[in-house]
Amino acid sequence: MAACYFVANADDRLVVGTSNRTERLLGYFTKHGDGGADVFPLGEYDKGEVRALAAHLGVPEPIREKRPTAGFWDGQTDEADLGAPYETLDEVVAALADGAVGVRAPDTVAETVDADPDTVVTQAARIRRTGHKRERPPAPGRPEADIDATADTASGDPSWTRWPRSSATVWNEPTPMESWSRSPATSTPA
Repeated sequence: MAACYFVANADDRLVVGTSNRTERLLGYFTKHGDGGADVFPLGEYDKGEVRALAAHLGVPEPIREKRPTAGFWDGQTDEADLGAPYETLDEVVAALADGAVGVRAPDTVAETVDADPDTVVTQAARIRRTGHKRERPPAPGRPEADIDATADTASGDPSWTRWPRSSATVWNEPTPMESWSRSPATSTPA
């Protein structure tokens, strides 16, 4: 990924990721590897929807139907790693993530999406266990209540910004830092 970012930064471009919704929600990616990108255009589409989009766009069938693999060793497949075919995983993940079946026992979810209850339990545990992969890393600093940042009116320089720490905020819309931060080499907090 360092090489991807080196090339992207040299031309003021973005690194585009290939993860789909099913992989993303199951945490089936490497943190700061294939999970480290600026944008995931397919990130809200499950594997079946990505395949349908590929067919619509005219991607050749051998490419569309190739068994997905992370490619770490010969014979590795996503479905063997994840324990179920993507057709099943798409439905299970959607039911668990979207709350389409509400908070119910795994047997009820399994029955609703026609999946093995063990698959539902395994994938629900995987989603919980890999939650850290879908969150921004924590940064030490001020308490959350201290985040209200205002524009640097003293210098009129809005270029110094702090990224929001809350996952509820949009990551690519930074908020201005306090005025004491306008010159990090010389300023200190009051």
